[in-house]
Amino acid sequence: MKLSWIDEFVSDWVLSGKSPTTANAYKKNLILLLKYCSDPQLIDIKKWLTDAQTKEVCRKRAQSARAFGSWCEKVGLEEFGFWKQIPVQKIEIKPQCTVAA
Repeated sequence: MKLSWIDEFVSDWVLSGKSPTTANAYKKNLILLLKYCSDPQLIDIKKWLTDAQTKEVCRKRAQSARAFGSWCEKVGLEEFGFWKQIPVQKIEIKPQCTVAA
């Protein structure tokens, strides 16, 4: 995994009409992953996900890695071929409490 790949992923993401805000969030997560492990394999990513402070952070990290993996597959990079196996944290959505009159 190289920083130049991350930059190209972000460029392709934005050029395809997707959100620049999401692209930047993914980039930050992917740089954190790269700092955690310079050549991440599935087991490394799973460990990185378990280090997340909250379920929400874990989920966003996983989404970032999976989006990057999907892009790698599309451009012919085989280094992230395991991307579909990256687990995404389930988050229970609770109904919002309302104020009774």
